Amino acid sequence: MKIQCDACEAAAAEVVCCTEEAALCGGCDLRNHAGNTMATNHPRLPLSAAVRPRCDTCQETLGWFFCLED
Repeated sequence: MKIQCDACEAAAAEVVCCTEEAALCGGCDLRNHAGNTMATNHPRLPLSAAVRPRCDTCQETLGWFFCLED
């Protein structure tokens, strides 16, 4: 399942910015975070299925931390 970029709404999202709670494609991620010193420190997680984060609760199983329906 592809998640659409929240910024350009044209490309598939590659990362989620935890601070902005936004899914971003590679281009929008660079534009939104590269030129702003505060934004460069925003934690971002890749949306690749191979690099999914661990569940916040049990820390054992792989999980998504946001609603896929949102």
